[in-house]
Amino acid sequence: MAEGPALSPAPVSIPDLGTAPGRQILRWAAFVLLFIALDRLSFVDDLLGISVTPWSPKTGLAVAFLLIRGAAQWPVVALASVLADLLIRDMPLGASIPSAVSYALVFALAAGAFRRIRGASPQLERPRDLALFMVVAALAVVPATIFRIVFVTDQLHMEAGWFVQILTRRVVGDLAGIALFAPLFVRWAAHGWRIRRPSRERAGQFALAAVVNWVVFGLESTDELRFFYVLFPPVIWVALRGGLFPTLLLLAMTQLCIIAATTLRDLPELTVTALQLLMLTLAVTGILMAATADMRQRAERALRDRWNELSRLSRVHATSEIAAGLAHELKQPLAAILNFLAAGRRLLDQSPPAAAEAADNVRLAEAQVLRADEIVRRIRDFVRKGEARRQPVELARCIHEAQALVQPLAERHRVRIGFDEGAPLPRILADEIQTLQILVNLMSNAIQAIAEAAPAVRRIDLAARVLAGGREIELAVSDSGPGLSAAIVEQIFQPFVTGRPDGIGIGLSISRAMAEAQGGALWHDPPEPGKGATFRLTLPIVPTGAHDRQA
Repeated sequence: MAEGPALSPAPVSIPDLGTAPGRQILRWAAFVLLFIALDRLSFVDDLLGISVTPWSPKTGLAVAFLLIRGAAQWPVVALASVLADLLIRDMPLGASIPSAVSYALVFALAAGAFRRIRGASPQLERPRDLALFMVVAALAVVPATIFRIVFVTDQLHMEAGWFVQILTRRVVGDLAGIALFAPLFVRWAAHGWRIRRPSRERAGQFALAAVVNWVVFGLESTDELRFFYVLFPPVIWVALRGGLFPTLLLLAMTQLCIIAATTLRDLPELTVTALQLLMLTLAVTGILMAATADMRQRAERALRDRWNELSRLSRVHATSEIAAGLAHELKQPLAAILNFLAAGRRLLDQSPPAAAEAADNVRLAEAQVLRADEIVRRIRDFVRKGEARRQPVELARCIHEAQALVQPLAERHRVRIGFDEGAPLPRILADEIQTLQILVNLMSNAIQAIAEAAPAVRRIDLAARVLAGGREIELAVSDSGPGLSAAIVEQIFQPFVTGRPDGIGIGLSISRAMAEAQGGALWHDPPEPGKGATFRLTLPIVPTGAHDRQA
């Protein structure tokens, strides 16, 4: 009888860890190992297999994993829980498996519900998201703990008081771990770990917190419950000044101190339960305050970005108004350059060439190129987008720069700009570009008003004087135009209020806001019949001591 072909075993396929499935396996393995390590780190008291701890970071890790990877990853959480029970508690599989499956499914449902409410990629950074997350977590922790008690203990013979005590301690410990660790790991998944050198303030905050924790938990003579309140000031300080991430790290340090005190010192069970509740209160307070501080900082950054963009829009609009005059101003040096170069070429074409005279013409052409470059530079620097930087500024130079910017527009409408500098002006403490923008806005508005009214005298006068006390300088911009319209005089500084058909109404509102942001003010004199408008700008003067140090 002929033998059939020999059967060889099918090759075993080992996934390549560099591929997507391989990376998924690595993530699963890393989660399981970290889950077991955190469980062992926080393992304090194994009451009937319930694993009561003041702080359960493994549950926070599990919830974060389900939030990030999705509720479908619950079998990985269940596997990690079973392995932790076997390796740490030596729990029979008959009790561990149903307990772990129920534990994973409850938190998977909670994570799935939160993702449906707040989106597939929750960040846990806004106070509203964190508050909702803690409510959902609290609703999930209670049934998960009840299932744990049901599957690993003989609950039929357990006294009601004992059941409530175990339930309370386990629920509070899980909530404390979730409140701290879930936002920490979600943040890490979204932004990664960015370790920066701590500032002196941050180092001082953590040093103070370390001393306070040592006093509360390290000294046997200290009553932990009576002195727990002194932990709140460092946490609040870090929350308001540092934001969410440093606060989470500080709370983790405090949690470790509680675990160390519980492990090394024989604390009564009622004391441990009270510490759990206090720690949960501290964690929720610090996290919500830190999230609020972060949200405020993000709002301030967004407002500052919009402010800078609107400020730049105002500068662009002001620049567009002087563009026609700018073209005329550039035309003169360009024509001079052509004339000098043409004359130089004729001198070189002579026999013999007049090299010296040709070189003089080239130098004159070079001077005109520099003049054109200076004109373009003024416009470029004026329109550029930049952050506000308060520093000592020469006010006289700033006024002359603003005059140079609006001069083409003034010449186009035959308006004279006069500035009697008189005595040397002191330096001001301001942002040069913003100050320049305020002056350009005031003078270009005055030029447009004069051009529309077409009075016999077309003039703008600038006058500066140091106010009483020597701390501020006032700059008045007066024009010979028709003055402020009674219809808009009360709202002249409101956004989008303008008396010109082609105006956009943001120049004066932005100018006042920029003046106030620099510690100054901007207002107008009461209108008088038959007289033009007068706007007054005050800005702080550089203190004498600061002036000396700068010198």
